[in-house]
Amino acid sequence: MSSPPAGRLQRFTKALRPNRLVKILSGAAAVWLLLPDDGTDARAIHRTFSREVWRDTGLVEKAILAFGLLLWIPTSAVLIVLCTRKAGARVRSRSGKSIARQMAEQARLAFAFGIPAPWYYVFEFHDDAKRARALEYLYRQETKDALYDLMRERLS
Repeated sequence: MSSPPAGRLQRFTKALRPNRLVKILSGAAAVWLLLPDDGTDARAIHRTFSREVWRDTGLVEKAILAFGLLLWIPTSAVLIVLCTRKAGARVRSRSGKSIARQMAEQARLAFAFGIPAPWYYVFEFHDDAKRARALEYLYRQETKDALYDLMRERLS
């Protein structure tokens, strides 16, 4: 049975909340499914998040996620440039890490691990020790959008 137009519109606008946009445009929902299991709790949470995202969404949401994957690479490239313009010089002066290297590290995090470019500066992943543990962090799209929804669903 088809949803009434108002119901579809409500689901579409819910899909465009900031937390959902991060989930849609980060590539994490797809990338984290492809990462090998390293036995860590964080990796198990990332993989569970990814499976649940694809399993518990309807056709419209799956289409939005698929469309987001098409936009993931160009969106990430733009975010890398914008974030580096904003914070790159400060990090270079503090750490000596060149702008090009910062951009390369952001690209690796974004494309290999589904970690959006802004998180490079927010979580100080320009620090090599912190970046090495980047997959041990829980990210906004997992907590604010997925975990809280799951808890509300199961505990209400």
